[in-house]
Amino acid sequence: MIANPAAYNEIQGVRLRGPLDVEALRTAVDGLVRRHDGLRTAFVAGGDGVFQVVREDRDRGCPALTVDDVRGRDADEVIRAALREESTRAYDLASGSLFTPRLLRLADDDHALILGMHHLVTDGHSAGLVAADLGEFYRAAVEGRAPRFERAAGSTLDTIAVTGTPDDLDWWRAHLGDGPGAPALPTDRPRTRTVAGRGGAVGLRLGPERAGRLREWSGRQGVTLFATLLTAWRIVLRQYAGQDDFVIGSTFGRRTPETRDTVGFHVSLLPLRGTLTDGTTLTDAVRATRDTLFAADARQHVDLDALSAARHPDPGNPRPLVTVSADLDTAPLTALALPGLRATPLDGGTESAPLELALMATRLPDEDLDLRLRYDADLFDEATARGCLDRLESVLTGLTAGAAETVGDLTPGSDTPAVPDGAHRLRTLWQHTLGPVGDLTPDANFFELGGNSIGAIRLVNRVRDSFGVEYPLADFFADATLGAMTARLAPPRGVTVVDTAPVSDQQARMIAGVLNMPRPEVWNIPTRIRFTGPLDVAALRTAVAGLLDRHHGLRCRFVPGDGQPVPSYGTDDGTGWRQEILDVPPPALPVEDLTGIAAESERLARAEELCREAAATPIAVTGGVPPVPPVLPVLRLLRVAPDRWTLMFVVHHICVDGWSLSLLLGELAALYTAAAEGRPHGLPEPAAQCTDYARWQREHADPAEEARRTAYWTRYLEGIPAAVEIPGDRARPAVPSGHGDTLRGTASGELRRAVERLAAARHTTPFGVAATALGVLVARRSGVRDIAMGTPYAHRERSAFESMVALTSTGVVVRVTPDPDETRGALVERTGAGALEATAHVLPTARIVRALRESGARAVPERFPLTIAFQNSLDTDIEIPGLDVEVDDLAPPVSRGDLSFGLAPRRDPAKGYRTFLEYSADLWDPATAQELLDDWQAVLAELCTRPDAPVASLLNPLQPLRKA
Repeated sequence: MIANPAAYNEIQGVRLRGPLDVEALRTAVDGLVRRHDGLRTAFVAGGDGVFQVVREDRDRGCPALTVDDVRGRDADEVIRAALREESTRAYDLASGSLFTPRLLRLADDDHALILGMHHLVTDGHSAGLVAADLGEFYRAAVEGRAPRFERAAGSTLDTIAVTGTPDDLDWWRAHLGDGPGAPALPTDRPRTRTVAGRGGAVGLRLGPERAGRLREWSGRQGVTLFATLLTAWRIVLRQYAGQDDFVIGSTFGRRTPETRDTVGFHVSLLPLRGTLTDGTTLTDAVRATRDTLFAADARQHVDLDALSAARHPDPGNPRPLVTVSADLDTAPLTALALPGLRATPLDGGTESAPLELALMATRLPDEDLDLRLRYDADLFDEATARGCLDRLESVLTGLTAGAAETVGDLTPGSDTPAVPDGAHRLRTLWQHTLGPVGDLTPDANFFELGGNSIGAIRLVNRVRDSFGVEYPLADFFADATLGAMTARLAPPRGVTVVDTAPVSDQQARMIAGVLNMPRPEVWNIPTRIRFTGPLDVAALRTAVAGLLDRHHGLRCRFVPGDGQPVPSYGTDDGTGWRQEILDVPPPALPVEDLTGIAAESERLARAEELCREAAATPIAVTGGVPPVPPVLPVLRLLRVAPDRWTLMFVVHHICVDGWSLSLLLGELAALYTAAAEGRPHGLPEPAAQCTDYARWQREHADPAEEARRTAYWTRYLEGIPAAVEIPGDRARPAVPSGHGDTLRGTASGELRRAVERLAAARHTTPFGVAATALGVLVARRSGVRDIAMGTPYAHRERSAFESMVALTSTGVVVRVTPDPDETRGALVERTGAGALEATAHVLPTARIVRALRESGARAVPERFPLTIAFQNSLDTDIEIPGLDVEVDDLAPPVSRGDLSFGLAPRRDPAKGYRTFLEYSADLWDPATAQELLDDWQAVLAELCTRPDAPVASLLNPLQPLRKA
C-alpha cells in the first residue's frame, strides 16, 4: 500500500519564449479538455468496484488553464516551486479534476507551461496526444480557424481490456521462475510494510555527442538504445545489491488500434528478469536484454493479477515483485511547433515515487538524453540517489569507450565505483606519476614529459596493480607513449567461430570463379538504397546489424582444407574448402555528410562517385594472411541533403543470390521500421543457414540420381556448337580483361501482360518466352541456329531454405534451336518445355561441363558466355513508413562473360519489367550494347504480337524489327 496520494502524479512541462497569445492558449486548453474524456474523468467507488465518471465540459471544476503572473521574480525558483507543488498535489479521485494545466508568466515573452496529471488519466502515449492536440488547438485559435484532426478522439469509457492467453501466462511464469525477484538494495533507512510515496529526484543530461555515441554503440551491437540503458542500469543495481539475478520493471503500452487516439492509462509495469556475471560480455548482455524486451512485448497483455498469484509470494515478505524500474520516453511538449515561439524543456519534473528507484531516460528534440532518477525519500538520501546516477554515467561512458569487453571490466568491485574507461585510468596513473602535465594525447611520450627510469618503474607497477595484468618494463621502454600503452592493455579482439561446414557446390564453384577472374569486383552485388524523408540513422544501424546477426552467410569466411589451394573437382562432392561462421561485432555505419558541398550538382556528382567507388570495392574471398577475414558487406551511408540519404550495401555473390537479396531488402525495411518505432520486429528466425544447406547437400547426395541427371545433360546438349560469335566492335582478346558495363532500361506493363498471355497459351513460363526471344536475337545476329545460354535457377529445394540468405542459385543451360518454318508460338512452347525439363535435372555447371567433355564434346567452355536472368525472385520494391525509398543495382564497370541479359518483374505488374544487359567492353561499345538490349525487347514484342507467324522473318537480319 502507498500512503501518499501524490505518489502517482505526473508532470509535463515546457518553457515558451516569444510572443505567447495567452487567450489562444486558454482556448486551446479548453478545446483539449472538450476533446478528451480522460481529462474530465473521475473514479468513483461503487458496490462492485470502481467506476469511471466523465464530467460534462461545462461543469464547474472541469480543468481550465490557471495563469500565474510571476514577472519580476527569479524564474528558475518559481518554476521549481511550481513543479514541487504539482508533484505533491493530492488529487481527489472521486470528485476533483485529475488534470491541472498551469501557465507561469515569467516575463512578457517568457512563459512556462506545466501540465500536472494523475497517472490514472495519462501515460507516455497520452502525453504525445496531449502535446500534438494542444498545438493544433493553439494554432487554430491564433489563425482564427477551426482545429483540424484526422479522427475523433477515443474515450476511456469505450475501452475494452485486452487480455492475454494462457500461453502468455505460462511464458511469464517460466521467465520469472523461482528467481529472487526485486534486487535487495541497501537503504539509508529501513523499509516498512507501507510505502509512503514521499519522493525526490536527481537528474543528469547527456549532450548530443555523448548521446550519439550511445546510439551508435547500441546500433553496432544490434540493439536499441533502451536495451543498452536498461543493461547499464542493471549493471549499476548489481553493484549495489551484490546480486547477479533480479527483476527490473519496465512500462509497456497496452494500446490497440481502437485506443490510439485515447488519452488515458493504457500501460502496465512488467517484471523483466535478467542475470549478469563478471564474465558476461557486454554484447551478450545487451542482446539478452533486447531479446527479453522483444519477448515481453509480444506477451505484454498477460493478466497481471494471475501472474502475481502464480508467484505465490511469501506472506511474511511484503515486498512487491517490482521495486525498481527503467523506461525511455520522449518529451512531447518540447517538440511543440507554435507560431513565433521557441519551446525548450524545463529543468526538473515530478518527484513522486511509487517505487524505490525509477529511472526515466528522455530523448529531447536537440538530441540530448535526459536521465532522471526518482527515488523513495523515506529509504534513500539524495546523495545515495546521486551516487547511483553518477555510477550509471560511468558505466555508460565505459560502454562507448571501447576498452571494456565484459561486465566485470565495468565493475572492478561491488563496493567501489566503476572506472570503465581504460584510457581515462591510464591518464590518471600517468598524471599521478608525472605530476601536472596538462592534456595527455595518445602520442604523449613519458620521457619527453619529464619522466625518468624510476618513474617508469613506478608507473608500470601501478598499471600492473590497477589492471591486474603483467606489463614488461622492456615493452614500455621500447615505446613510452600513452597510445602504445593503451593498445598494449586493450583486451584482444579475436573472432569466435560459431559454426563450420564444407562449402556447398555453389560456393565451391564461386571460389573457382574468384580464383580465375582477373577482376574480383566482378562478383560484387551492389545495391543502392535512396531514402527521402526523416531517416533515423540509429534505427538504420540497428537494422543493418540485425541482418548480420540473423544471417550467417553475411559473416562467413572461406578456408582451404587439407592444404588444397583450390577446390578439388576430381571428386563429385566439391570439397576442398570449408566455410566458417564468425561472431563479428555489428558493422560501423558512419555518416558521410555531403551537405557541406554548396552546389547541388557537385554534391550529387560526389555522391555518385562515392557510390561507384563502393560498388567497385574488391571483396576478398580467398588468400590473405591468417587469420582469414570474413566476407563482410561493404557499407556506406551518405547524407546528400538534409532529408536525402543513400545507403550502399555491397555483398559478394558467394554470400547471396537474387532470392537472398530480396529477403535482405524486405528484412531491412522491417527491422528499420521496428527500431524506429521502438518495438520488436516480429520476424521469425531463419529456418536454415548457409552451413545447414551445405551439410544437407552432402547428406542427400545420391550418386544414382546424379548419374541419371548427367545422362540427361549429355543428351540435351549433344551437338551444341563449340562457340557462337555475335559480331562485335572489336576482336576477342586472347585473355578477357573483365572490363565491362551494365545498361538498364524498362519494359512496359503492356509488354509484360503480352508475355504472360503467350506463356499461358503455350503452357510455359514467362522465362521461356524471354529465353526464346534472346535465342532468336542471337541466331539473327550470328547466323547460327543452335544457341545455348546459361541461366541462374533459384534452386530452393526445401521450404526451410526459402528464408535462408545464401548462394543456392545454380546455372542451368537452356537451348534454343529456331526453325525458320516453325511458328513463333511453337518455338516458344518447345523452348519453354526444354527449359522446364532442364530445371528438373539441375546439376552444378562444373558437372555438366565435365560430362560433356567425357562424352567427347570439344571446346566446351568453363562458363557459357551468353546468359539470361529472369529475376522473378528479386523484389526490390520496399516500403518504409514515413520515407520514400528507391532501390537500384549500381553495378561496377565489369563483366563476367560476353553478354548477360536480364528481366526483373516489378512488384506492380502495371510497371512491367526492369531490363538490363551486362556486356564485355572487350567486344562491344555502349551504343552497340544498347542496340542489342533494344532488339531483344523488340523480338520479345514480335513473338507476343504475332505468335502464329513463322520464325523466318525474325531470323533475317535484313528484315527490320519493330521497335517499341
